[in-house]
Amino acid sequence: TRTPRKTLMGRPVESLRGLSPSMGGLGMSMGSVASPGGSVRMSALHSPAHTSTDDAVNAVVHTLEAEKAAALRRVHAESLQRQRDLKRRHEEEIRRAEEAAEAELKRHKEESERRLAARRAELEAHHKQHADASARESSELD
Repeated sequence: TRTPRKTLMGRPVESLRGLSPSMGGLGMSMGSVASPGGSVRMSALHSPAHTSTDDAVNAVVHTLEAEKAAALRRVHAESLQRQRDLKRRHEEEIRRAEEAAEAELKRHKEESERRLAARRAELEAHHKQHADASARESSELD
């Protein structure tokens, strides 16, 4: 007997080539046969003696196809989850940027209001100085 080897999807499967059908293998029914010219041909499975082997091969193929389909569904689900996560992170970044922009705008507005209030107080003080000076001049003229 041969030792199991890993194949598609990490499944340990005995090598079927060269084993007799009674040992669960394919014998030479599907084995590669090198012709003198170096080309490879595959012989067909026509005889009823190969039916159990055909069924075994079909079962392995069916299992591998089912595993492949399950893996594709899993990969697709993981991809969708990554997309949802990416979208959520993107939306959070946008929200944080909007909040930062609003905070910056509020700071600018408050600073502008402070500068405006200071300028208004400065102008009122200047106007009062002129009014006081004008009142002194007019009282001196009287």
